[in-house]
Amino acid sequence: MLDGLEGRPLPGAEALMVRPTPPTKGAADARGCFCDLWERSPALLERQDLPRGYCGRCSWCGKPGHTRHFPGAVGYTGAWCDWHYRVLSIVHPLGVPGVAVYAAVGVAAFFAWWALRH
Repeated sequence: MLDGLEGRPLPGAEALMVRPTPPTKGAADARGCFCDLWERSPALLERQDLPRGYCGRCSWCGKPGHTRHFPGAVGYTGAWCDWHYRVLSIVHPLGVPGVAVYAAVGVAAFFAWWALRH
């Protein structure tokens, strides 16, 4: 594939080895948010006027929150406070708790329909 290029550097090329930082077992890992940016790039979060311990502003109420993946099966990343993240995971039909809530409502509706027919 690269016959004749082994051992000869390309003009102007540099080799840079990047090692990923090992994940820490903290609140950011448990929450799945970007709070580890306070350790890696605090200036970015300070420019957004965020207090320490938060990595985003809630898109619903504007309170400090966390930037993380949408709580359902949707490819979206946003920022929510803990309260609105929980509400969204229950209300959205593709959220993990939301699936159970909507399934329970569906089963209850079926049994109500069945009981009224008989």
